[in-house]
Amino acid sequence: MSKLWSILGGRFDARAAEPRRLLFASLAPAARKLWTGINAILEAYEPEGLDHQPGETISRFINSYYDQYLLDSFEDYARRLEDLQEMIRFTESFESTEHFLNEVALVTNLDADVNRLEAAQDTLRLGTIHQAKGLEWGVVFVLWLAEGLFPSGRSMDESGSDEEERRLFYVTVTRAKDELILCAPAARRAPDGSTQFYTPSRFITEIPSTLLRQERVGFV
Repeated sequence: MSKLWSILGGRFDARAAEPRRLLFASLAPAARKLWTGINAILEAYEPEGLDHQPGETISRFINSYYDQYLLDSFEDYARRLEDLQEMIRFTESFESTEHFLNEVALVTNLDADVNRLEAAQDTLRLGTIHQAKGLEWGVVFVLWLAEGLFPSGRSMDESGSDEEERRLFYVTVTRAKDELILCAPAARRAPDGSTQFYTPSRFITEIPSTLLRQERVGFV
């Protein structure tokens, strides 16, 4: 990477054809096939209006090469891919890729000062189950507790068992010291604009009703 960066003169404008051509010529032959797919996305970025479609941009990168990379590199491929699909849904609220990246940069800058955040009062920390292992908080919210989401339908199709998902659920609920809020969505919008309806996760329905306090809320 250092050699490539030096060849590019310490800068790279992905919108310009010449730097992309120079990068292609400098890559090892085995890497050029992957770059061809990426280059096609960069070529289409402004002409096809991808600069105003961050979700579509991410989808193209996933389809071009990242899906296969996930499959080859990680045991929890399905969950990682679902996280990316969730991020694509999140980008729908932004009018441009630039606004989305500005928001990501803001969050990244906040997360860099971990000590300040941990010491502050009235803060909300977002994270994944895997990131939460070994940590505890006074109040924990668990999202997307619906059949097909958690437990993940894809992971169960592959393994034929919900054992691993149950272990993850145990990790999740034991992060809470004082209060545990389990959130089960009734519906959400699909990427194609349709509405998907859900039933509560088995991990909720199997809990004795005497241990739960149920509250129904409207759409948010």
